[in-house]
Amino acid sequence: MNFEKLEEMLLEQAVIEKNKELFRQKADELRTKAFFQAMKDKDKVNALKFLEKGICVNALNEEGQTPLMMVASCGDYQMAEKLIKEGAQVDYKGKNGWTALMLSAYFGCENISELLLENKADVNLKNDDGATALMLAVKEGYFGVSTLLVQQGAQINIQNKYGQHLIMPAIAYEYMDILKLLIEKDSSVLKEGNLLKEVYDVAIKKGDKALALKVQENMNAQIKEKKLISKQEITPQASLLNENQR
Repeated sequence: MNFEKLEEMLLEQAVIEKNKELFRQKADELRTKAFFQAMKDKDKVNALKFLEKGICVNALNEEGQTPLMMVASCGDYQMAEKLIKEGAQVDYKGKNGWTALMLSAYFGCENISELLLENKADVNLKNDDGATALMLAVKEGYFGVSTLLVQQGAQINIQNKYGQHLIMPAIAYEYMDILKLLIEKDSSVLKEGNLLKEVYDVAIKKGDKALALKVQENMNAQIKEKKLISKQEITPQASLLNENQR
């Protein structure tokens, strides 16, 4: 929609309705729709004009995205900054519980992710599938975004609602940089889901001796721990047997 034509339509509507508040509300809604369409058409010039004139910053489009979510997914830093200044809620949940941070992580937009985190976005929010922004970044193999989220306190030793562990895609797709990042931050992640052998196999395949050695040490420690638990389980029974024999 042409910006000048939209302004004419709004002026005509204002004259007809003679209701400034209702006109203002409808004008914002109309500009918001025009903003969404301009962004969809990659028409940044008109999108900026609509934004500067005033839009409903937390309205949802047909895909269940707010304006901030839409610009977060395409990496437009200037737009994202303006929307936040205009009052866009950084943790607003759209369709399927997705937030702007989740979208920026999913599409690998590190600069937008950093901007959102600077404006207090919750790094550990989950969508309807139980996935966090870090889970989405790891799945897509974005090392830069993953590093940023880990540095900002993203939880590592977690699963989505389907029982899939955050580290699993890094193992499956052999994202070695991400794999080492996660293990270095929280080595307890290896104890979940019997993942030690899988990580060890990937490390050997990729020729990463340091990682293979670290995993081997964890495997040995786990074996010792299991043996210790087994002994502790046997001891009370042995004591009882001795008492019965007395």
